[in-house]
Amino acid sequence: MRKMETKYSSISPLRELRFSSVCTAESSGKKYFLKSSLDSETSREHFLNEINFHKKAGAIKRVVPLLDTCEISGQDFLVYPFIEKDLLELVGKVSSQEVLFDILMPLLDCLESVHLSGFVHADIKLENIRLDDAKGIKVFLSDFGRAVEVGSFVPHQIGSLSQHIPPDTVLTPQLDLYSIGVATFQLLFGLDFIKKFQMAGRKFQLLPESQEVDPLLLRFIEIATESSAVNRFKDVAHARSFLKNEIDSRLSVEKYNLDRYFEFYLECMRDIFIESQRSTADYEQFIGPWGEKYYHRLKKWNGLSTAALLHLKAGNDLVGICEATIRENGTGLISSIYLRPQFRGQGGAQILERAIIEFFSNNGVFEVHLNVTETNERAIAFYRKQGWEFVTSTQYPGAIQFVKKI
Repeated sequence: MRKMETKYSSISPLRELRFSSVCTAESSGKKYFLKSSLDSETSREHFLNEINFHKKAGAIKRVVPLLDTCEISGQDFLVYPFIEKDLLELVGKVSSQEVLFDILMPLLDCLESVHLSGFVHADIKLENIRLDDAKGIKVFLSDFGRAVEVGSFVPHQIGSLSQHIPPDTVLTPQLDLYSIGVATFQLLFGLDFIKKFQMAGRKFQLLPESQEVDPLLLRFIEIATESSAVNRFKDVAHARSFLKNEIDSRLSVEKYNLDRYFEFYLECMRDIFIESQRSTADYEQFIGPWGEKYYHRLKKWNGLSTAALLHLKAGNDLVGICEATIRENGTGLISSIYLRPQFRGQGGAQILERAIIEFFSNNGVFEVHLNVTETNERAIAFYRKQGWEFVTSTQYPGAIQFVKKI
């Protein structure tokens, strides 16, 4: 691999790990992680493993990329982008919905790509999952020093200081899923997975805090970390299907059915105007007499490939809506997104947001806008957490405009 000729400054040792040493450095105004091997055969092997993985697997979404290698004072370094935090920062600080939608599901998507590229990570733990929480929770898989190609023979090693390796270690994709299960447990209940769960009979009822955790996550942990590999998830597709089927059975997205559900859409729009502190006159002008203006607007949009009208169902109950269009300049606009108050905080907003972003992405849209009333602190916090950014100006008085690059 070609070595960078860029000169680094402000090189500062950060920490020495079991098999590597990490520094921070700057170049051209940017900050980087620099990782080197220690003076041992195992350390050097891990160093070469990382290079081999990134060279063969290529760029994978949510994997911290190896930017290049460099040599400083005769020492070889791997160069990575600077992502300061890891998931240890969030132990005991995240909700079930954040773990499920912002951490677990993105990690499984990433892990599936790693496995399809022909590799097993073999060392997934909280400190090897980088965290960017500047604009919501974004996680990235890192540290591929133990990564092996599927089908490779590696001598069996017993024991794990981080508790993330099963006792029957076999280097298959199933191993990584076990580690993800342990990491999920640790985020919710603390680091001592073996003592608090495995040695306690694997009974969540002995953990009082489990009453506040989504049962879907508890079941995921149980299956992923089963004592017998036969009873665990077979692969990432199996794990994702398990989660998706349960989520879909609770909350599902469908296209508008104007003939059947128009009264519900009208009710949601009324609530949107109330929560936005807009006047009754504004609402009546928007919907027209008997709601006809709003109905015909939706009917027109329903026939366009540049519009998406989606409602959210919990079982057979309608609980939310999302209306969006692709504008003439090629950008997307979410004009309305709403959930009934009693269904908020259960992942519905994330599902609607992901569905509409998928619509825009499938139609070649790379920038999406929406407006939020400046007094709606809950919505503002939600969009910031999902990676939306403020725009300095808006044509609507009392509103904040957000933009998201996709």
